[in-house]
Amino acid sequence: MSHFARDNVYADRIDQATGALKAVSTPIATVDASVSVTVEKGGKFAYATNYNSNSISAYSINPASGALADARTFTSQPNVF
Repeated sequence: MSHFARDNVYADRIDQATGALKAVSTPIATVDASVSVTVEKGGKFAYATNYNSNSISAYSINPASGALADARTFTSQPNVF
């Protein structure tokens, strides 16, 4: 999950007994104002869109713990139209 105002991405898991979210690791700093996060089908990578920098950050997911590790940020071209 992302937190737009704090420039962080969080890895959480759902407690099967209570349905509550539990933190998997400490928040990962994002490039700038992440607005959404998605996990790819295989569960190995998560991607966050960064609003103010027109970029996407990719994070690897630790298969044992679910913790995120910073991988790489990709920047799009500025709007030229």
